[in-house]
Amino acid sequence: MESIYIAQSKSFPGLVKIGRTDRPVDVRMGELSEDNYGPTGFDGDSEWEALKIIKVDDNESAEALLHNHFSEIRYENRRELFET
Repeated sequence: MESIYIAQSKSFPGLVKIGRTDRPVDVRMGELSEDNYGPTGFDGDSEWEALKIIKVDDNESAEALLHNHFSEIRYENRRELFET
């Protein structure tokens, strides 16, 4: 099952992560939280939760389309974080 998710962490107010997964989204949120995913250089705890899950047929194309659409508000090029 392919999905696109929009996630947030209370550690990063004003930012969301737009990502994709082929696995259950809660598993992916656990991975992000364990890795303490955040902006480059972040060192601390981050607990991620999915705000929106969208089932798609091709999550690579869907993610690329969304990242391109929101490129002007992308927080940094190396991360899938976007300003809200």
